Amino acid sequence: MRAKITCSLVMMGLLVAGPGFVSRAAAQATITSVVKQVAHRVAGGDWQESKSGTKLAAGASVRTGKRSKCEVKLGPNIIRLSERSAITLRGNQISLDDGKLYGDFKEDTIIKGGKTTATIKGTDVYIGFDADGNLVVECLSGGPVLLDLGIPGVAPVSIGAGQRVTVPQAVVQTAATATEATEEVTAAAKAVAPEQTANTPNFKNVQQGAYVSFADDVKSTQVSIGTTDMVAVLQQRVEQKAAAVEGGDETQRPAAVVTQQIQNIIVEPPPPPAGGDDENPPTGGLDVHLRQLDATRQAKKQGFLAPRLDGNTFIYKRDGNRALWGMRFTESGLYRGAFYQVAVSPQTLFQGNTSTQLTDAYAVLRSPDTYGDIIIGRQRYLKGPVQNVTTGTLITQEITDSITWSPPLKSHPGLGLDLSLIQDAYPFEVPGNQGGWRVRASSQTEKGTLGLNLMKVNAVPSPTGRNRIGATLDGALALWPEKLDVYGEFGSNIFGQNIRTFGAYFPHLYDKYDIDAYLETTGAVGASPGITVLRMYHAVSPKLTAMMTADKIAGGRGINLGVGVVAKLVK
Repeated sequence: MRAKITCSLVMMGLLVAGPGFVSRAAAQATITSVVKQVAHRVAGGDWQESKSGTKLAAGASVRTGKRSKCEVKLGPNIIRLSERSAITLRGNQISLDDGKLYGDFKEDTIIKGGKTTATIKGTDVYIGFDADGNLVVECLSGGPVLLDLGIPGVAPVSIGAGQRVTVPQAVVQTAATATEATEEVTAAAKAVAPEQTANTPNFKNVQQGAYVSFADDVKSTQVSIGTTDMVAVLQQRVEQKAAAVEGGDETQRPAAVVTQQIQNIIVEPPPPPAGGDDENPPTGGLDVHLRQLDATRQAKKQGFLAPRLDGNTFIYKRDGNRALWGMRFTESGLYRGAFYQVAVSPQTLFQGNTSTQLTDAYAVLRSPDTYGDIIIGRQRYLKGPVQNVTTGTLITQEITDSITWSPPLKSHPGLGLDLSLIQDAYPFEVPGNQGGWRVRASSQTEKGTLGLNLMKVNAVPSPTGRNRIGATLDGALALWPEKLDVYGEFGSNIFGQNIRTFGAYFPHLYDKYDIDAYLETTGAVGASPGITVLRMYHAVSPKLTAMMTADKIAGGRGINLGVGVVAKLVK
C-alpha cells in the first residue's frame, strides 16, 4: 500500500448524504488548496476554475469533480471537500449540497439538516446518512454535542466523546422540512453536477502529497518493474482503489488498507427505553439509539486504522513463464494512542519455492500540533511520481526498517518534510543491515509539484566501488490539464550513477473509462539498460482489479507483456 498521507490538521468528520447547513460566524472564505477539478462561482454566476488563494464571497459555491478535492479556510476553521461534492456559502451558513465535508472547527459550530440541529463546541464530529437513510451523529472527541430533532416533546440528546446517536429515517424525513434556500441550492447543485454522488472522501495531504491532477494514485501507487517487486504492485492496486474511500488517515503508509471499513454500519444495541436514563436521555418514544463507541470506531474517524484482518490474493504472468501468485494478510489497530500494523505475504514463483515476507511491522505516534508524525519499524516508504522503482528513482526499495519523522509545517502549508534514520534499507535483498538516512523536502503549487530527495546507505555492495550521497529532483506538471500530466526524476543514486526518468499519465482515460495508464522511460543506470514501461489498471469490480504491463528494454528484442489480477477476499 502506498497511501501517502501526511496531515497536520486534526480533522472533524462531516458526512451528509443530503442538503445540510453549517452555521457559524461570518468570515472570509479562501480556497487554500486545490487538487484536480475544482470550480467556484458567485451567486447566479458561471462556474470558474478555482485556484489556491481564491477568495469566496457570501453566496459563492464550490464544487469538486471526480478524484478531486479542495480545502477552504473560514477564519480559524478548515474545511476539506471530498470528490464530487458541493458547498454554498450563504452569509453565516455553509450549505453542503452534495458529497462530504471534513473540517477542523476551532469555533463553536451549528450543524443543521432540516429541523434537526447539532450544536458543536470544540469537538470532532461525524454526521451522515447510512445505507438505510438513518441520520448518524458521532462525537469522536471533545464535546458535548447537543442534538435537537426539532420535534415538540422530544428532548435534546447530549452526546460526549465516543458516543453515537442514530436517528431513524422516518424521524429524519419528518424533521427535515427543507427551506426555500435549501431547495434552491440543491436544485442548482443537481443542475450543474447531475452525476455527483456521495462518495467517501480520501483526504491525503492535498498540500504536500498530491501530484498534479492525479494526486491519489500517482502518489499512492508506485509500480515496480520485474517479478521481484511485482507482489507489492498487485497488492497495492486493490489498496489504492480502496484508498478512494478512506476518510482521513495521515500515517503516510497504512491508510488504504482498511478504507472500505469506513462504510460499515455498526450494529446497534436495542433502543433505549422511552423514559431514558443517565446514559440514554429521553427521546420522546422515538427510535433514537445512543451507545458508547469503541476505540476502533473513534480511531477510524480520526484517521487511524481499525484493527482487522485483511487478505488479498494475487496472480501475475509475464512472458517466458515468469509468474507468481500469493496472498497478503494484514493486522492493524490502535494501542494506547499509537497506531500499529503488521503484514505478512506468502508468495510462490511458478517453478520456484514458496517464501513468506514480513512486509509491514511498525507503529505510528502522532501529535499534529507538536511533533507531527513518527513512524517506527518496517515500513513502506516511497515518495515521488516515478513508477519504475527498480532503476528509475533514488529510493529503489520501498520497504525499509527505519524511523521516519514528518514534522508539522503549519506556517508553510505548501511544503512537506520527511526525515528518516534507516536501520536496514534492503531487508529482503542484501544480507546484513544497510544503515543510513534519507531526507525528502517537497513543495506543491497550483501547477504542479517539486521534490528534493537525499539518501545515504552504508555497507551496500557498490558496482562503482564507492558509496556516496544520492540526490535527485522529481516533479510533476499538468501539461495539458485533464488530458496529460508529465513527471520525472533526475539526479544520481548512492553509487554516483545517473538517474533520468520521464513519464506521462493520462487523466482523461480514467475520467472516461476508469483506466489508469502510465507511460514511462528510464535511461541506462550503470550496467542496467534503459527501459520503457506501460502500466494499465482497471477496477473490474470493487473486489477485483485487473492489470496489464508492457516493457521494452533498450537493445532487447520485442516487448515483454504481462497480465495480472488482484482479488479482495476480506472486506
